[in-house]
Amino acid sequence: MFKNKVLFFFINDCSLKRTMIKDIILAKILEDPSRRYYIIEIAREAKTSPSAALKAIDELQKEGLVRREAKRHIVEIAANTENPDFCAKKRIHNLSVIYSSGILDYLLEKCDPKAIVLFGKFSKGDDLMKSDVEIAVIAGKKKVDLARFEKNIRRKIAVVFVDYRKISDELYVSLINGITVYGILEKK
Repeated sequence: MFKNKVLFFFINDCSLKRTMIKDIILAKILEDPSRRYYIIEIAREAKTSPSAALKAIDELQKEGLVRREAKRHIVEIAANTENPDFCAKKRIHNLSVIYSSGILDYLLEKCDPKAIVLFGKFSKGDDLMKSDVEIAVIAGKKKVDLARFEKNIRRKIAVVFVDYRKISDELYVSLINGITVYGILEKK
């Protein structure tokens, strides 16, 4: 009876490790979808063996989230940015980055806003590592120091303070198509 329990825990532990490796690899690819990876490189970054990384990549490829591209004797792994599921996961990843960075708490404390909205490429999941994180703060203009957050998420953060009474139609459309992470947007 004890052997069966040990085998069960071993199988579940292996399945959990496989899922964790897959999640680590996907997070790396979501972080910089324009980058191309080699199996050995992605295995090193995920701190796993090349064979375990390959199994995770196979699963990600079956889900349509990554592509393999053969280049002579080397296979490159790349994000499948054409897949709507990839874009959805990228948006979720980006939101997770923003929430875990602490920038929202900081802006709430410093600015007392009516609303905070992520907009632009970052909110859509179309961003690359070089893309800015664009945040609209519906509040009076304040001085904010974003250096520690930019270092943490390795991106430039552009905060736009918005007076709702003086907002342009173009910015208004960008905001309503963005992601409201705090408060509510009023009708213009």
